Amino acid sequence: MNEPNALDQAALAPYLEAHIPGFSGLAAIEKFKSGQSNPTYLLTAESGRYVLRAKPPGQLLKSAHQVDREFRVM
Repeated sequence: MNEPNALDQAALAPYLEAHIPGFSGLAAIEKFKSGQSNPTYLLTAESGRYVLRAKPPGQLLKSAHQVDREFRVM
């Protein structure tokens, strides 16, 4: 994992399977290259395709967009 925003597929797969009904078989993670202020990934799994947005690494300003609230809206 040389890229600072890389995800650990071995750790992420069991988490998603435990928290998303029907999720199974995480096969690939692809980071979108540009256009987002928060790291955004395409997850390809046996159960379908998903988009995952994450907080950027490091300390955030208090005025920064809070991506962790999006799951309540989407």
